[in-house]
Order: sequence, then C-alpha cells, then structure tokens
Amino acid sequence: MKLGDPIAPLSLYGFRRILSKFRFRNRCGVAISGGVDSLLLAYLVSQLKISSQAPFFGAALIVDHHARPDSTREAQHVQKLVTNWGLKSVILDLPQIPSRRTSSTFEKDARELRYSVLAEACLQYKLPDLLVAHHADDQMETFFMRLMMGSRAWGLAGMEPIAPIPGYPSTESNDLRLLRPFLGLRKSHLIATAKFNNIKWLEDPTNGDPSYTSRNAIRKFLSNESALPEALRPSRIIPLLESLSRNRHRTRAQVANLIQKSQRNVNLYMGTVDIIFPAKFKMATDQALVRYLTGIANMITPYEKIKISAMDTAVDTIFRRTWASPNQFTAGGLLWTLHNEADNEADNEADNEA
Repeated sequence: MKLGDPIAPLSLYGFRRILSKFRFRNRCGVAISGGVDSLLLAYLVSQLKISSQAPFFGAALIVDHHARPDSTREAQHVQKLVTNWGLKSVILDLPQIPSRRTSSTFEKDARELRYSVLAEACLQYKLPDLLVAHHADDQMETFFMRLMMGSRAWGLAGMEPIAPIPGYPSTESNDLRLLRPFLGLRKSHLIATAKFNNIKWLEDPTNGDPSYTSRNAIRKFLSNESALPEALRPSRIIPLLESLSRNRHRTRAQVANLIQKSQRNVNLYMGTVDIIFPAKFKMATDQALVRYLTGIANMITPYEKIKISAMDTAVDTIFRRTWASPNQFTAGGLLWTLHNEADNEADNEADNEA
C-alpha cells in the first residue's frame, strides 16, 4: 500500500482490494470510538457483510473510555448506528486509566488499556482480526512523536499495516492480528468518503486541544500544511515513511536470515548462550545485527527488556573490531566473551581461496 493523496471517495471495491492484501479472514472485530475514521471503517465492513457471497461476520467493538461525561451516551448512540447497519456490537468499558491526564505516561497507559480490552473481546468472540482506523495522518503524527523521543529508523517507520495486538504476541494458541486498512489513506480522503455515504460521526472536543496530549500538539502543528516548512510537508514526509518502511522490511528479512545461519546453544538454567557466527555476518547491516543480538540477549538478561541502543557496543566490538577491541565486555546487563571460532573460520576460508 502506498500513502497517497485523496482523489475520490473510497469505494467498496477499493476497500475489498485493500483487505485482499491482508489475506483477510472472514471474522473480524472493528474498534470504534465514534469518530469519522472508525465509523467509516465499521460502515465499510457492514457493506462488505451485505455484499459478501461467502460467510462473513463482523462485530463492532465500541470502547467507552469514561474520560468525558458524555462518553457513555456517545457509545450508546454509536451502538444504535452500527446496529442499523447490520453489525453485531458490544460496548467495552475501559478501566480507569492509572495515570493523570497531565502525566507523561497518560497516552501510553490509555493505549495499553484499550488494546487489552479489545484483545480480550476478540478472544471471547473468536474474532481473529481486529481492524483499526489509523490512517496516513496518524502515521505522520507518530513519526514526529517518535522523532522527538529519539527513535531510530525502525521506529520512525511508524505503524505497520499488519501487526500483533500490543501485549498479545502471536503464539500457537493465539493468532490475533491487528489490521490497519486505512494506513495508506489521508484523513481528508476518509472524510470525503464518509460524507459521500451520509455518515454522521461524533467529534471528540479533546482531539482539538493541543494541551491535552503530545499527539494533539503535533496534530495542531501539522494541521496548516501550507504554513509548514517544505521539508515537513506531507509531500516530503510520506515518501520518507515509505522508504523507512521498505528498509524495515529488508532488515526484518535479514534478521531472520541471521537467526537461520547462526549456531546457538542456550542454557537458561545457567543463563548462558554460546553463539557461533559465520564470517558472512560481518556483511550484515548494523541495524540487523543490533536487532539479532538484542533478541539473543533478551533470552537471558536480568533486565525486563534490553534497549536496542544497548547493543551498539556489542555490534562494534564483535563485528567491527579494531586492534583495540576487547575480548570481554558488558552490554545489556550481560558479560560477553569472544573466542576465535569465527575468526578462524574466516581465516580458513581465506587460506582455501588462496
């Protein structure tokens, strides 16, 4: 999917084509807040249900966050609306968010609670796919938020069209997927489509308050595109996001190859990992090597989770060695000791070629 400018209302045929790229399964939940994005998504799913010749089940999962006095009344209004469209629906009550609105963790805490409630509903009603209405403008806001937090290229690539539900990684007993079919569309495109289909949506007044959350502040900053510097306009940011996304895809494939080619002996009882690196590992990108080593280290680290940046030293010391590089060092709360197997293998290959 490409992030593009709006040219016409999204048709049901166009929506069906987007879903076909996801290998869409015929049971899904739609996360709904009542805004234009999620209501349009629910409407298109309802039309898909009506027009589908194969068995299809879509359920509207309406989140009542109780953050505003009118939230319950609005959730009930949305439920009546989607019921008229022929969708089964349930209102999910969000527990009280532990942090205050002014807290730096408020957005994170609210997001985790929301996904937890949605995931549990998907498991309860046997809905393997959860559709959410994130779009290209959300993606740009995410880019700037992560840029301010110092994210690397991987994080700056933003949200992915297909991902596990946060906090619910895929396992043999859990194949839940989070799908973002609108990620390639601008919000103006969605609004045009909603108006074309006479959809009446709700406006959350807090979304326009730049003091409410950091995302709101960024949204306000980006709202006047003509006033933005050329380098920060969507015409520049969208292609950059596409490039970052392609790079992330290549890196993920490279990490999978590294995992396949390396030899590992993990002893969880002793808290050790012995790894033999083929000489060709030195040809991998630093980004791929950092993520590979982070995955290995997370198996035995005493920390809850290792930061990606903690493995920079390990990559330099193991794969970008100089005469001053030590044979023993610490990274990610672990002691790393280098032996000569990889160097010997590289030397032997060189001797054979000579």
